[in-house]
Amino acid sequence: MNQQSGQTGIVDIAGDITIDWNLAHIQAAQGSGNSWSPDDVSRACRQRGGMALLADLIEAAANDLRDSGRAAYSLRVSSIPDEVIAPSDVRFNHSYALWEPLASGERLPDGKPKLVWRISQFLGLDRCASQMPAKPTAPTKRESTMADVVVLDDAALGFRDQPSLWPPSVLNPKPETWVVLKIAKPVVQGALWDHLLQHFAERLIVVMTVEDLRGSEVQISHQLSWERTAQDLFWELTYNPRVNGTSRCAHTVVSFGTAGAFLLSRHHNSDILGSTTDASRVT
Repeated sequence: MNQQSGQTGIVDIAGDITIDWNLAHIQAAQGSGNSWSPDDVSRACRQRGGMALLADLIEAAANDLRDSGRAAYSLRVSSIPDEVIAPSDVRFNHSYALWEPLASGERLPDGKPKLVWRISQFLGLDRCASQMPAKPTAPTKRESTMADVVVLDDAALGFRDQPSLWPPSVLNPKPETWVVLKIAKPVVQGALWDHLLQHFAERLIVVMTVEDLRGSEVQISHQLSWERTAQDLFWELTYNPRVNGTSRCAHTVVSFGTAGAFLLSRHHNSDILGSTTDASRVT
């Protein structure tokens, strides 16, 4: 997005929201997990997840851009009700993860290993009851001005099939609006995907993981070589009818976690990710 000096860009953020329950556990002694022990310590804390967590990350990035004087962005984010939410509240999607203190590789002044909290196990998702989901509250003043960028977090938890939750900037396409779609399996499916591909293909950036893509009946080599993986990805995204709608998008990013990412670009004179034409890269 080209932003003029002194002008504030508008970013709409919407998508699936989860309530993330982080379960912290400290086991007093080895083997005590098979029986109750008053010395074992556990604690649960709640945070907004899904689209809401992604919005927090984008807000932090926007603040850095503003503080450095490079750009200014105003974020408009759907919110969840400000109320006490219990794990048994069937109006929400609840996600669970187990955290444990692990060695960071550093040492404290007394020589003991420095511990940091890390997720040791994802425990799964408790989906909301489809007959009574809690709808996020749309931000105020969203209707007055169309967004320059729309970020959508589609975790296949219902948002993709509920146009009433989509931002007006998506429902009323404008030629200057860019859309960034973070999508989970089943990828490139659903009403939202069809709408975006029809109205925003030239300004649509799709982000997905390779594991979610592999769940869509595509043939991508595993643990052979980056060159072979890149070739497989390029062929599947270009020719496989199940996923080749991505070849019409401005950019498609396939994440390999911390190992790297694959970028397929079809857009001429891109003003977001650089000028690339019919190119693919692995970084």
